[in-house]
Amino acid sequence: MNDAVGEVREAYLCRKAKNPHYSMRAFATFLEISPGALSDIFARKRPLTSPVAKRIAARLFPEPTAAEDFLAKLQGAEVRASRTVLSRNEELEISEATLAMMTDLLHIPVLALFETQDFRPDVSWIASRFKLPVPKVQQILERLAFLGFIEISDGRYVLATGPTRTSNDVPSAAGRVLHKAILKHVIDGIDSVDVSVRDVQSLTLAIDTEKIPLAKVLIDSFIKTLSDFLRAGDCSEVYQLNIQLFPVTKVRN
Repeated sequence: MNDAVGEVREAYLCRKAKNPHYSMRAFATFLEISPGALSDIFARKRPLTSPVAKRIAARLFPEPTAAEDFLAKLQGAEVRASRTVLSRNEELEISEATLAMMTDLLHIPVLALFETQDFRPDVSWIASRFKLPVPKVQQILERLAFLGFIEISDGRYVLATGPTRTSNDVPSAAGRVLHKAILKHVIDGIDSVDVSVRDVQSLTLAIDTEKIPLAKVLIDSFIKTLSDFLRAGDCSEVYQLNIQLFPVTKVRN
C-alpha cells in the first residue's frame, strides 16, 4: 500500500493476522479515534485529515522519521472518498498481511468472476456459480470490500482494482495455506471434472539444480504469456493454473 490510509489499514491487518480476535474497535481505541471514523476512513468515505493523521502517526510510529514519512504521504495529494481504480493492466501485489485475511480459497476466484462477460453483481448469482451458500459468499464479498478489492456502487459490488498477484520467492505462512488449498481443490476435483475441460500433467526427471533460477524465470514468462492469451476475448469461466517444480529426492546442501 503506497498511501497513508493503506498504511494504517496494513498496520491493522498485521495485528489481525497475529491475533484473529483483534477487532477494529480495539485498533481505533489504540489510535485514539472513534471506531466509526476509522471504518469510514478505511472505506474512503471520510478523508484522512491532517490532525487525525498526526494523532495516528504518534501512536503507530514512535520513530520521528517514520512518522514524518507517513505524514508526507498526505502532502500535495487529495485524499479520495473511494479507492483508486487501477489500470486493467496494472497488477496489484497482495501483501502478506492482506493474504492472511484471504486464506479461504474462494476470495481470489470470486474476484476473477467479476471479469467474466456475463457477470452479475448479485450475491445469489455468484453463490450459484460456485455452488456455495449465499451467506458464505456474502462473507467473502464483505471481506473483499473491507480489503479494498471491490467496492459498492449504487448498491452493487464492482471491482476496485486491476489484476492481482502474490509475491514470489518470499516465505509466507499465508501463501502456504493458500497453495495447499489450491492443490486440495485439484485433488478433490480430478475425479469429477471432465477431462475435456481440464488438463493435469506431470513430469519427473533428473535435473541440474544450478538451472533452477533460470527455470523459474522461464516458468514466470510462460505463465504471463499464457495468462495474456487466455484472458483475451470473452471470459466466461474461472480457472486456476498451477505449475509446480518440486524436488522428490532429499535436497543436499
